[in-house]
Amino acid sequence: MKMKLLIQILAIVTCCSLSHAEDSDLPMAKLPPDSISSAGTLSLFADYKAVSSDGTIPVYVINQTDKLLKLAAQEGDIYLKLEAQNKNGEWIRAQSHVFSFCGNSYFYSPTIRPGHFIKVSGYQPKAGDKQKIRFSLYQQDIELSSNVGIGLASAKDIELSSNDDMTKRENAKKQNKSAHDNP
Repeated sequence: MKMKLLIQILAIVTCCSLSHAEDSDLPMAKLPPDSISSAGTLSLFADYKAVSSDGTIPVYVINQTDKLLKLAAQEGDIYLKLEAQNKNGEWIRAQSHVFSFCGNSYFYSPTIRPGHFIKVSGYQPKAGDKQKIRFSLYQQDIELSSNVGIGLASAKDIELSSNDDMTKRENAKKQNKSAHDNP
Protein backbone atom coordinates (compact mmCIF):
# COMPACT_ATOMS: atom_id res chain seq x y z
CA MET A 1 0.00 0.00 0.00
CA LYS A 2 2.79 2.44 0.91
CA MET A 3 4.66 1.62 -2.30
CA LYS A 4 1.52 2.32 -4.34
CA LEU A 5 1.10 5.70 -2.64
CA LEU A 6 4.76 6.54 -3.23
CA ILE A 7 4.45 5.69 -6.92
CA GLN A 8 1.33 7.87 -7.20
CA ILE A 9 3.05 10.79 -5.53
CA LEU A 10 6.13 10.46 -7.72
CA ALA A 11 3.91 10.34 -10.83
CA ILE A 12 2.13 13.54 -9.81
CA VAL A 13 5.40 15.33 -9.07
CA THR A 14 6.81 14.21 -12.42
CA CYS A 15 3.74 15.25 -14.40
CA CYS A 16 2.89 18.47 -12.62
CA SER A 17 4.70 21.74 -12.81
CA LEU A 18 6.21 22.83 -9.52
CA SER A 19 6.17 26.37 -8.26
CA HIS A 20 9.63 27.51 -9.26
CA ALA A 21 10.81 30.99 -8.51
CA GLU A 22 12.36 33.13 -11.22
CA ASP A 23 16.12 33.48 -11.03
CA SER A 24 16.14 37.10 -9.86
CA ASP A 25 13.79 39.57 -8.24
CA LEU A 26 12.26 42.46 -10.15
CA PRO A 27 11.46 46.06 -9.13
CA MET A 28 7.92 46.96 -8.03
CA ALA A 29 7.37 49.03 -11.19
CA LYS A 30 7.22 45.77 -13.18
CA LEU A 31 4.33 44.31 -11.17
CA PRO A 32 1.02 43.89 -13.03
CA PRO A 33 -1.20 46.95 -12.43
CA ASP A 34 -3.92 44.89 -10.69
CA SER A 35 -1.55 43.44 -8.08
CA ILE A 36 -2.42 44.17 -4.48
CA SER A 37 0.18 44.89 -1.80
CA SER A 38 0.72 47.43 0.95
CA ALA A 39 3.78 49.43 1.92
CA GLY A 40 5.76 47.84 4.74
CA THR A 41 4.41 44.33 4.14
CA LEU A 42 5.18 40.99 2.53
CA SER A 43 2.38 39.69 0.34
CA LEU A 44 1.32 37.07 -2.19
CA PHE A 45 -0.80 38.10 -5.14
CA ALA A 46 -2.32 35.45 -7.42
CA ASP A 47 -3.32 36.81 -10.83
CA TYR A 48 -6.29 34.56 -11.61
CA LYS A 49 -7.07 36.59 -14.76
CA ALA A 50 -3.68 35.82 -16.33
CA VAL A 51 -3.59 32.01 -16.47
CA SER A 52 -0.48 30.87 -18.38
CA SER A 53 -0.64 28.73 -21.52
CA ASP A 54 0.47 25.72 -19.43
CA GLY A 55 -2.49 26.26 -17.08
CA THR A 56 -0.51 27.64 -14.14
CA ILE A 57 -1.51 30.82 -12.32
CA PRO A 58 1.09 33.58 -11.90
CA VAL A 59 1.70 34.30 -8.22
CA TYR A 60 3.82 37.25 -7.09
CA VAL A 61 5.80 37.21 -3.83
CA ILE A 62 6.07 40.91 -3.04
CA ASN A 63 8.53 42.40 -0.55
CA GLN A 64 7.53 45.93 0.44
CA THR A 65 9.47 45.79 3.71
CA ASP A 66 12.87 47.31 4.36
CA LYS A 67 14.48 43.88 4.87
CA LEU A 68 15.89 41.26 2.53
CA LEU A 69 13.62 38.20 2.31
CA LYS A 70 15.32 34.82 1.98
CA LEU A 71 13.03 31.91 1.12
CA ALA A 72 13.67 28.24 1.78
CA ALA A 73 13.48 26.19 -1.41
CA GLN A 74 13.88 22.73 -2.88
CA GLU A 75 15.23 22.74 -6.43
CA GLY A 76 13.82 26.24 -6.93
CA ASP A 77 10.40 25.32 -5.45
CA ILE A 78 9.67 27.82 -2.65
CA TYR A 79 6.97 25.56 -1.22
CA LEU A 80 4.14 27.64 -2.68
CA LYS A 81 1.18 25.26 -2.50
CA LEU A 82 -2.35 25.32 -3.83
CA GLU A 83 -5.08 25.33 -1.19
CA ALA A 84 -8.82 24.77 -1.52
CA GLN A 85 -11.61 25.70 0.85
CA ASN A 86 -13.44 22.66 2.25
CA LYS A 87 -17.13 22.39 3.22
CA ASN A 88 -16.34 23.74 6.72
CA GLY A 89 -14.71 26.86 5.29
CA GLU A 90 -11.21 25.67 6.27
CA TRP A 91 -8.27 25.99 3.88
CA ILE A 92 -6.62 22.67 3.09
CA ARG A 93 -3.59 21.92 0.95
CA ALA A 94 -4.52 20.63 -2.51
CA GLN A 95 -1.01 20.01 -3.82
CA SER A 96 1.17 17.20 -2.55
CA HIS A 97 4.90 17.44 -1.94
CA VAL A 98 7.78 14.97 -1.95
CA PHE A 99 10.97 16.06 -0.20
CA SER A 100 14.27 15.32 -1.91
CA PHE A 101 16.77 12.95 -0.35
CA CYS A 102 19.68 14.82 -1.98
CA GLY A 103 21.22 17.66 0.02
CA ASN A 104 22.06 19.52 -3.20
CA SER A 105 18.34 20.10 -3.76
CA TYR A 106 18.31 22.62 -0.92
CA PHE A 107 21.40 24.61 -1.91
CA TYR A 108 19.66 27.53 -3.66
CA SER A 109 17.43 29.89 -1.63
CA PRO A 110 15.81 32.72 -3.58
CA THR A 111 16.08 36.19 -2.08
CA ILE A 112 13.86 39.20 -2.63
CA ARG A 113 15.29 42.64 -1.99
CA PRO A 114 13.20 45.39 -0.37
CA GLY A 115 10.89 46.96 -2.96
CA HIS A 116 11.12 43.93 -5.26
CA PHE A 117 9.14 40.79 -6.12
CA ILE A 118 9.45 37.38 -7.75
CA LYS A 119 6.97 35.63 -9.99
CA VAL A 120 6.12 31.98 -9.28
CA SER A 121 3.97 29.53 -11.23
CA GLY A 122 1.02 28.48 -9.07
CA TYR A 123 -0.03 24.85 -9.59
CA GLN A 124 -3.31 23.93 -11.22
CA PRO A 125 -4.25 20.28 -11.81
CA LYS A 126 -5.12 19.16 -15.34
CA ALA A 127 -8.56 18.11 -14.07
CA GLY A 128 -10.51 18.96 -10.93
CA ASP A 129 -13.47 20.81 -9.50
CA LYS A 130 -13.87 24.57 -9.90
CA GLN A 131 -13.90 26.12 -6.46
CA LYS A 132 -12.42 28.80 -4.21
CA ILE A 133 -8.63 28.48 -4.11
CA ARG A 134 -5.61 30.37 -2.89
CA PHE A 135 -1.86 29.81 -2.62
CA SER A 136 0.16 29.67 0.60
CA LEU A 137 3.83 29.40 1.47
CA TYR A 138 4.88 26.36 3.51
CA GLN A 139 8.16 25.43 5.21
CA GLN A 140 9.08 29.12 5.67
CA ASP A 141 9.74 31.33 8.69
CA ILE A 142 6.82 33.50 7.56
CA GLU A 143 3.16 32.69 6.93
CA LEU A 144 1.69 34.12 3.75
CA SER A 145 -1.44 33.33 1.77
CA SER A 146 -2.61 34.90 -1.46
CA ASN A 147 -5.87 36.51 -2.39
CA VAL A 148 -8.75 34.10 -3.06
CA GLY A 149 -9.96 33.25 -6.56
CA ILE A 150 -11.74 30.56 -8.54
CA GLY A 151 -9.63 27.73 -9.91
CA LEU A 152 -9.28 23.97 -10.03
CA ALA A 153 -8.55 21.61 -7.14
CA SER A 154 -8.42 17.84 -7.46
CA ALA A 155 -9.91 15.51 -4.84
CA LYS A 156 -7.05 13.07 -5.56
CA ASP A 157 -4.45 15.81 -4.90
CA ILE A 158 -6.21 16.75 -1.65
CA GLU A 159 -6.17 13.11 -0.55
CA LEU A 160 -2.47 12.73 -1.39
CA SER A 161 -1.65 16.00 0.38
CA SER A 162 -3.42 14.95 3.56
CA ASN A 163 -0.92 12.15 4.15
CA ASP A 164 2.32 13.21 2.43
CA ASP A 165 5.67 13.95 4.09
CA MET A 166 4.91 17.67 4.34
CA THR A 167 1.76 16.96 6.37
CA LYS A 168 3.65 14.52 8.57
CA ARG A 169 6.34 17.15 9.25
CA GLU A 170 3.70 19.81 9.99
CA ASN A 171 1.88 17.48 12.41
CA ALA A 172 5.12 16.57 14.20
CA LYS A 173 6.01 20.26 14.48
CA LYS A 174 2.57 21.02 15.99
CA GLN A 175 2.93 18.16 18.48
CA ASN A 176 6.40 19.34 19.52
CA LYS A 177 5.13 22.91 19.97
CA SER A 178 2.15 21.69 22.00
CA ALA A 179 4.38 19.52 24.22
CA HIS A 180 6.75 22.49 24.71
CA ASP A 181 3.92 24.94 25.48
CA ASN A 182 2.13 22.50 27.85
CA PRO A 183 4.78 20.58 29.83
